[in-house]
Amino acid sequence: MTAIVVLTESGLATARRIAAALPGSQVHGLAGKVPAPDMAMDDVAPTLRRLFADGTPIVGICAAGILIRALAPLLEDKTAEPPVLAVAEDGSAVVPLLGGHRGANDLAGHVSEVLGGTAAITTAGDRRFGVALDAPPAGWRLANPKDYKGFAAALLGGATVRLNGAAPWLAEARLPWADDARLTVQVTESATSGGPDRLVYHPRTLAVGVGCERNAAPEELIALVRSTLVEAGLAPGAVAGVFSLDLKADEAAMHAVAAALDVPARFFPADRLEAETPRLANPSDIVFREVGCHGVAEGAALAAAGPDADLVVPKRKGTGVTCAIARAPEPIDAAQLGRQRGHLAIVGTGPGGAAWRTPETEALVAAADILVGYGPYLDLLGPLAQGKTRRAYALGEEEDRVRTALNLAAAGQHVALVSSGDPGIYAMASLAFELIDREDRADWRRIEIAASPGVSAMQLAAARTGAPLGHDFCAISLSDLLTPWDTIDRRLRAATEGDFVIALYNPASQRRREQLPRAREILLAHRPADTPVILARDLGREGETVQVTDLRSLSVDMVDMQTIVIVGARSTRRFDDTSGATRVYTPRGYSRETAAEPMPAMVHFIGAGPGAPDLLTIRGRSLIAASPVCLYAGSLVPPEVVAYAPPGARVIDTAPLTLEEILEEISRAHADGRSVARVHSGDPSLYGAIAEQMRQLDHLGIPYDITPGVPAYTAAAAALKTELTLPEVSQTIILTRTAMQTSPMPDGEDLSTLAATGATLAIHLSIRNLAEIRRALEPHYGPDGPVAVVYRASWPDQQVIRGTLSDIEAKVRAAKITRTALILVGGVLGAADFPDSALYSPKHAHVLRPQRRA
Repeated sequence: MTAIVVLTESGLATARRIAAALPGSQVHGLAGKVPAPDMAMDDVAPTLRRLFADGTPIVGICAAGILIRALAPLLEDKTAEPPVLAVAEDGSAVVPLLGGHRGANDLAGHVSEVLGGTAAITTAGDRRFGVALDAPPAGWRLANPKDYKGFAAALLGGATVRLNGAAPWLAEARLPWADDARLTVQVTESATSGGPDRLVYHPRTLAVGVGCERNAAPEELIALVRSTLVEAGLAPGAVAGVFSLDLKADEAAMHAVAAALDVPARFFPADRLEAETPRLANPSDIVFREVGCHGVAEGAALAAAGPDADLVVPKRKGTGVTCAIARAPEPIDAAQLGRQRGHLAIVGTGPGGAAWRTPETEALVAAADILVGYGPYLDLLGPLAQGKTRRAYALGEEEDRVRTALNLAAAGQHVALVSSGDPGIYAMASLAFELIDREDRADWRRIEIAASPGVSAMQLAAARTGAPLGHDFCAISLSDLLTPWDTIDRRLRAATEGDFVIALYNPASQRRREQLPRAREILLAHRPADTPVILARDLGREGETVQVTDLRSLSVDMVDMQTIVIVGARSTRRFDDTSGATRVYTPRGYSRETAAEPMPAMVHFIGAGPGAPDLLTIRGRSLIAASPVCLYAGSLVPPEVVAYAPPGARVIDTAPLTLEEILEEISRAHADGRSVARVHSGDPSLYGAIAEQMRQLDHLGIPYDITPGVPAYTAAAAALKTELTLPEVSQTIILTRTAMQTSPMPDGEDLSTLAATGATLAIHLSIRNLAEIRRALEPHYGPDGPVAVVYRASWPDQQVIRGTLSDIEAKVRAAKITRTALILVGGVLGAADFPDSALYSPKHAHVLRPQRRA
């Protein structure tokens, strides 16, 4: 991407002519002086320095002195500076100021042809000899550039030079050739050192073919290639590229060795490498069975070097890596061989015009060959999209556009998948990763992916009004087209109860008119009616509007799909400044005076579920995150569950505490006005010992509530992939336990009595009583009665043991399981011969599925 900098309206026409000839370029115009530039700039010198530091070529439609004075402080290394041109406003003169041999001279020639002006090339070597010895053409490399300056000075001083080797571009130059000259130009593929009197040029005629095992160490392959070149006496500068099988396109080792040699990495399909089998020195049937060709390293080297190539180094092996080298008779253009690793850039353009794009996004778009996205979002790229293939899609075709982007990248293209705002916020990034994960296509998984953030609508809406996102906040979409309303409702309630500032995306459309009023009702249940609300529409675009209202006045008629709604927290404040603008902010809490009104202290009994942290309910997680005190049963609740507690929370493992000590902690927290998350395993209503705690809390007048959790017996059933209620097998589940010394069973609840029902039994806290269980149950279920023991259901070390009443005790003893296990007994375990439920039978009609006529 080239930046065309113009300072006056009279130079704009010239700038536009140049921009039309340089696809992807942008016109940077001085604000207030240049109408409608692609990018407006307030200060010239800082803009020029930023562009130069980023390596962006600059074409200044201005006096050369302006560019020189602005960039002089940055001039350190001429080998790294981007091209800088000064162009007369009328286009009559084009002067390359910097980067002459890094493209400035060529760019000046191109621009002068477009404008019909004159390119003032001042580089001495170019003018006298017609060649830039320090900038050889594509396919060649100068091995000792540090010696160029003295060498060129000698030539300009009248010295002659002789040529050793063949190089048409040198032979055709106007150099003072002489067979007895002191100065020498050496052309060779060999590793030869140069000097002040000897420039060495390497033709890029070597193709390095490589192979590797999956996830081979990059340093192994780099070391093998370097040692192979050294032992063969070949120069790294003569290598045109690194080549391999396309199945290896995502291997880090491939790209590491290409980077080490500063050459492209290119990849061939198996059938192309298989065509080289007659020329292989070491064909392998084993390799053929694995990847479909008889040789990877040798085949790739020969395929790249062409039909007249020589295999100068047959396959060499390292630890999990291979290497071979072929020589072509002419320099190799690696970019035209095989294909590169596909690259997908998932970018966000921000909410509006170019001013909201990040430099990283612009660089990724500039590097892409193909742009994919919703048509209006591609239009927002303006000149940045010039010269690139566009694949535009309509709304509703989101999956189609992502599939297209993935398929193009899998074919070796560089693709930019374009979203507005931030691509990871209600945009294309999540869908791209979902498709890759869900469909598990190997070619998609080999794509190199870069996601670049953008300025989101909620960020710009916040900036337009002040700092409403100054404290904890979240974003929720009210669109129930892809998310069930029940889920949105739960998230709204959790965020509202947690007192987050909430950014509401997709608040309403022509058909969706009920969601915002429902959200307003939920918010009003926990927040004052005068809570500030920001309505921002068409942000960063023509017609932008920003309005501040409150929850009391919020109406669905005030919004549409182009509006983002930001609802303040209880602590969010508003005021009018001297200009009459309304400012909204949420204090960070640096002073007590700005703290939010505290919510009433509460004890929350929370079921943590069977163990896996992601089986904790959303409500439970939100309550833990909002409670400054967390008491948990550490013997059964993993630390990852209570990791949701807020920073600085008092987190206590209650396993070693007595009931009195637990109540003391709760009472102390309540007196301080702090809520308590009392976290139990499974569901707290099942063997949770919360009844005595609630009785004491009632006595103390401390309020509490209960959040259910996933019980262990359902997690065990999930681990067994078993339905516990099967037609004509068992329709009853009995949750029970066996008597212990400290916990006798009530009369009539002994196992033998319960087993007489034939129901499915879920026996808790009894893994050490298997002998007793067998004696009680065998008369009813038989010695072959199915039994399953699930140890730590849903934990990473979960174990499942299946057996019968007659052998389960021995199996459990062999597994050394003595605690934290659930026992399931009944005919549903492993049952296969049972009738289908009538629930879905066509003969079973009900209000939602009336009887169908024959």
